[in-house]
Amino acid sequence: MIRIFRVYLPAGVFALLLSEIVLISLCFLFAAFLVLTEDLTTYLVYDNGWARLGIVVASIIFGFYLMDLYSEVHVKSRMRLLQRLCQVFGIALMVQGLISYASPDLRFGRGIMLVGGLLSLVLLFAWRLLYSSYVSKVVGAERILFAGSLPQLAP
Repeated sequence: MIRIFRVYLPAGVFALLLSEIVLISLCFLFAAFLVLTEDLTTYLVYDNGWARLGIVVASIIFGFYLMDLYSEVHVKSRMRLLQRLCQVFGIALMVQGLISYASPDLRFGRGIMLVGGLLSLVLLFAWRLLYSSYVSKVVGAERILFAGSLPQLAP
C-alpha cells in the first residue's frame, strides 16, 4: 500500500494510474505532432501546450475515477470496459468544449482532440486488457472456501 494525501492506495492501482497518465500524455503529444504545422516544442512552451495537455489528462483521469475504473483492476467484461471508456472520453470532450468556451486560450484544436482521443481510447483499452491479464497471472484468481456444516434434520 502506498500512502498519498492520507489515502492508502494499493500498489497495483497506483502503477495503473501512473501508466495511464503517461499513456494519455503520449497519445495527445503524438496527436499534436501529427496535426500541428508548427513545431511541437514551440506549441508546448509558448502556446500553453503543457497546461492544455494537463487539463485533458486530468479530465480523463477524473472521468476514470468517476466511472470506478480504479476500483477493480480485473476486467470482467470487455464490452463493459469499452462502454465505460467511451463514456469517459465523451465526458472529457464535453469538458474540453466547456473550457474552450470559458477560456479560448486553453483549448486543444478539434484535430488534436479527435486524433488523441481515438488513439488513447484504443491504447487504453488494450493496456487495460494486458494489465488485467498480467495481474491475474501474478496474483491469481480469487478463491473462496466456504466451510461449515448443515444443521441436523430430525428423522
